[in-house]
This record gives sequence, structure tokens and C-alpha cells, in this order.
Amino acid sequence: MPTFQCTTGPGGGDHPTRGRILRAIRAHVRRHGRPPTLRELAASADLASTEAVRHHLRVLAHRGAVALEPRTARGIRLADAIVRTVDAPAPPACAECARLDAELARLQARVDALTRAG
Repeated sequence: MPTFQCTTGPGGGDHPTRGRILRAIRAHVRRHGRPPTLRELAASADLASTEAVRHHLRVLAHRGAVALEPRTARGIRLADAIVRTVDAPAPPACAECARLDAELARLQARVDALTRAG
């Protein structure tokens, strides 16, 4: 998956979950010396599904905050600048990030509906 630099710059953006994900990645790497798996990341960021983690990682990759290695279990790499600025104020979202956020909201609504039905 190619990485794109968003004009809003690196960082978690306007979504608090992305900041939690970045902090969880940083903490896991410090503790274990390697990046977390999607399941480990979902658990540490309090997310219900790995699909939600994937979505947020795609947005973070688009913004240049992480690099993703396809078909690799622990293929998440923090950008060097992000290690120092993970708690920095959020920049405004770009159009692509807003589209991805809308996709996440749609997927979350489906998960919620299935959870209520089950």
C-alpha cells in the first residue's frame, strides 16, 4: 500500500481514536521492540474490530503518520516525526480523510446494527 502525504501534515488528525492508536503503537514498540498486530492494536486502543483499526491505519498512512507494509502481520511503522509529536494538536482533515471517516461511520453503523440484532 503506497503512503501519501496529506496536506494537513502528520498526526492523528481530528479523530481521537487515531491519537490512541498512535500512542498504542508507540507504547507497544517501546515495550516489546516490535509493532503490534491488528488484534493487539484493537485491544489496546479499545476498538471492537480489526476492521476499525485498519480504517484508522489507512487514514494515518494517508497523512504520513505511519507506513504500512502489505501482507505483513506486524507491518506498521511510525514516521520518525510522529514518535515526537503524537500528542500534538490535531490538524484539520483533508477531503480524502473525511471520505474515509464517512466510510468508518457507515461500517460502524453496520456493526452496531448486527450487534443489536444478534
